[in-house]
Amino acid sequence: MRTVAFEDIVDATKQLCIEANLVLGQDVLAALRAARESFIRLQVASDNGRLEEAREVTTGEMFDALSGGGARRQTGVVTLQADLLEVETESGRHRASVRFSGLRRNAAGAEPAGFEEIWNLVRPVEGGRGWLLAGIQQMH
Repeated sequence: MRTVAFEDIVDATKQLCIEANLVLGQDVLAALRAARESFIRLQVASDNGRLEEAREVTTGEMFDALSGGGARRQTGVVTLQADLLEVETESGRHRASVRFSGLRRNAAGAEPAGFEEIWNLVRPVEGGRGWLLAGIQQMH
């Protein structure tokens, strides 16, 4: 088992914040708040069969994957936490990974169940639109 010094964790956290501020070009908390709003917006659009709304905030590939099927269901987000995991710039694109966790109902009237997923977001370095959802990793 590898032991990690507290100072190393603090240094890594500071570096992530510096990179995030450079890439995000705004307050990190504001960016996470916007990510949470996008999460809920996509959840509601999916629940109501309005996937065209997802086109505005997803890459073409991600939109195709989201609209590719699956039964419609009524879910409800009970609690939602967003944590910035990584920010980088590569090949003319900014990339950010945000971990969402919390409780949601997977059917109307169902007991809330825990969930955790990582959203991978991209946006061009120069001009272009805002952050687009490029991928989702289900953690459990």
